[in-house]
Amino acid sequence: MKTMKKYMLYDMDTLRYAGHILSDGTQWEYREVEDAHLLSTTAGMPIKALLANLVCFGLVYDTLEPGPVADAFSSPGNNASGS
Repeated sequence: MKTMKKYMLYDMDTLRYAGHILSDGTQWEYREVEDAHLLSTTAGMPIKALLANLVCFGLVYDTLEPGPVADAFSSPGNNASGS
């Protein structure tokens, strides 16, 4: 089973949300990204090359990976009150 990573994209000057990237390590795709130049220029790049080039488009990113904390919030029957 492949682990999905989510890369949250932000404008480097304002830190405004600019979309995200979903990747399973071999393939990736943009979601909610509107910059046509970014989309066309980075199409087909390996994910590591893409992440290294985001700064050229004025973007920074944060990586969200599945793990014990993230999994705890999505477990069936789990609620915020802890009961």
